[in-house]
Amino acid sequence: MLRNCINCIFENKISDARKTFPAVLRALKSKAARLALCTELGQHVVGNKAMLEHQQFDLVVRLMNCALQVVSIYSALIVFVFSDMCVCVCVFCGKYAACDILGLGQACC
Repeated sequence: MLRNCINCIFENKISDARKTFPAVLRALKSKAARLALCTELGQHVVGNKAMLEHQQFDLVVRLMNCALQVVSIYSALIVFVFSDMCVCVCVFCGKYAACDILGLGQACC
């Protein structure tokens, strides 16, 4: 379901992605789903840029935000998930703008 939702987002099938979006958000409570999210987003990164339209970007950011909110501070996966998410945000949003959004400055890029 996660893979299908992400594929719909990147194929700009926003209405199809929105149908499964609530279930995907619920699934992100599991560690396996959060890791799968990083993997799936990483597969859509081509080169150093991935241009997204506003609705696509909104859905991708909501997925990443949900995954990061669920990760507990004591989880061993937090560093791995956060670093992968940061790389994806930097690519999807623009190298320096994304890091500024996250409040990390240019250190993450």
